[in-house]
Amino acid sequence: MPAPRSSAPMSDEDQIKLEKDLQAARDQQNAIATQPDPATPAPPPPPPPAKKPPAAKKQPAANAPGDATTSAAKTSGAKTNP
Repeated sequence: MPAPRSSAPMSDEDQIKLEKDLQAARDQQNAIATQPDPATPAPPPPPPPAKKPPAAKKQPAANAPGDATTSAAKTSGAKTNP
């Protein structure tokens, strides 16, 4: 059993007023939290990316006449079943 209360409980009007005050304080804190901090300077924008020169195209290697890597020995790229 709790100890007897030293004061009377809040009336309905007092409770509604207190809830509205708490909601107003919460809304004010949320509004302040969403604003940027004026003391902190904004970070500088990132530098634009440097343009790279175009890559050189590779030349196909010349195959020797009996080499196993000739075009006739190449497959279509499909894997064979084991």
